[in-house]
Amino acid sequence: MLMPEKLIRPLLEKLISISFANKIIKMHHQKLRVLYLISLLIIGGCAAPELKDLSLNPGQCLFFGKIKVFYKGKPVSTSVVLSFSEFGKSGPSRPIGVDGRLAAKVSLTNNFLGTLFFNSGALSQRFTKFNPQSLLIMPLETGKAYYIGDITFNLDKDNSDLYNNNGLIGYAISKSKPTYKVCPQIDSLSQEERTFLKTRYPGLKELIYNPVVCQ
Repeated sequence: MLMPEKLIRPLLEKLISISFANKIIKMHHQKLRVLYLISLLIIGGCAAPELKDLSLNPGQCLFFGKIKVFYKGKPVSTSVVLSFSEFGKSGPSRPIGVDGRLAAKVSLTNNFLGTLFFNSGALSQRFTKFNPQSLLIMPLETGKAYYIGDITFNLDKDNSDLYNNNGLIGYAISKSKPTYKVCPQIDSLSQEERTFLKTRYPGLKELIYNPVVCQ
């Protein structure tokens, strides 16, 4: 996910002062990535951007799937962002659309679910840092398209934390939060969903079912 200054600045200025936004722009790129994701969550629900180009660079593959999030038994249908990297580290992140669908280009090294961000209420952002390498997608081959499952997360206060968005101090506090072992429910790829994806993405020639494995 690219985050040029012209993209992140207006989001930050909606949340904080212009002068403080200028200071944050100078932060390390990895910290800026996390703040950008949280800015999306604070401002409101977002539909997943369409993956218009299926072309891949060497060492990349495609991930498709469905993501459902329940917090305290209630569905969270908007403002969900899934990162294929550990918290604060460089890696692809994708907002999940209101239909729950995921479509992402990832490096073969980003073969795991790292962090899940979501809204648990008005101005209440939460996130779950998964245990490193505990939710794996493998094996992977360059140039392939994989369906990683219909994935349902059941979360509560015991396996998620409030995200502190108070600048650098807040980032440090959030970074210090623990990781959790969360084994979601994984359902397989239906023929209906396979047909839908091939209709939406005419260039998708082969879709391999390769579900997330919890270990």
